[in-house]
Amino acid sequence: MRFQNSKILVTGAAGFIGRKLVEQLVAEGAKVTAVDLPGVAFPQWSSVTCVNSDLGDAAELKKLCSQKDFIFHLAFPVSDWEKEEKFQQALKHSEEICRLAAVAGTRLVITTSVVVYADQIGKGPITEETPYGKANGHYMAYKQKQERIALQYAHEHKADIRIVRPANVYGAGSKPWVVEVARVLAKGVPGLIDGGKGRAGLVLVDNVVEVLLLTAKADIPRGEIFLAVDDNTVTWHDYFSSIADFIKADAPKSIPRFLAEIAATGGELTWKTLGLAGRPPLTRQALMLVGADNDFKNEKIKRVLGFAPVKTHEQGLWEIAAYLAKNTWQEK
Repeated sequence: MRFQNSKILVTGAAGFIGRKLVEQLVAEGAKVTAVDLPGVAFPQWSSVTCVNSDLGDAAELKKLCSQKDFIFHLAFPVSDWEKEEKFQQALKHSEEICRLAAVAGTRLVITTSVVVYADQIGKGPITEETPYGKANGHYMAYKQKQERIALQYAHEHKADIRIVRPANVYGAGSKPWVVEVARVLAKGVPGLIDGGKGRAGLVLVDNVVEVLLLTAKADIPRGEIFLAVDDNTVTWHDYFSSIADFIKADAPKSIPRFLAEIAATGGELTWKTLGLAGRPPLTRQALMLVGADNDFKNEKIKRVLGFAPVKTHEQGLWEIAAYLAKNTWQEK
């Protein structure tokens, strides 16, 4: 199956993954409606219908979802330090999209995250069958809720819903895994935990898009879940060292795990108590990823979807190096 002349809705379309997804769908001949928040600027896509919406207007959302062959739902706050109200609103919108897809019989691909595994990360190999862990923040908790609702619609309402859980998505322009990492390294402050010996669980954005497309095309049972991760051999130390080399910074520094836990817990308490702007330098959710061995497995996407990476880690690093050389990542 290809997407030639298919009518497709993409929410969160101006985001890091969304842009790449829209561009690939257009390349395959799809007629795409791209949605993102009010005030968000879209790329200059000549053949894409772009709509600024927070998805909160029920009539507008129904119109956006109507007469679509596929829906890719990516829109959701991606933050380890955001007010719960935003996650509550996003969850409500996600459930309504599930309902509309169920009524119309539209194939819906929902993007969640490996954060649903929560404190299971670092305790051994993780697959699609690994149960949810104990969440320590809103992002983790609401991603788990989003999945539960989607699976309920898939199983109880016979909705054609599939779920993709991207691992740590990197690539040129990634805010958390390129821009923020470069800024930490440029300051010379510790960015690694216990030397960064654990696997980073990386997936190049182009490869996430490939998994999303394969998931939408596949003849599979409703409610299937796919963990999107590249062949997982790169450690946090390896990856941070590459970024340090690109920006000509010193080798990445590290702090012991116990100190990181104290810093994360103390920072969160201070920010909440004093109502400080922005986010703490380190949160418990971030520590759960950077401070762990992200042993994510990709056997299922290879076996069921026939996934093969469209770009290698080396190609991704080359693109990141070129991006960082432009110096647009530096804080003003």
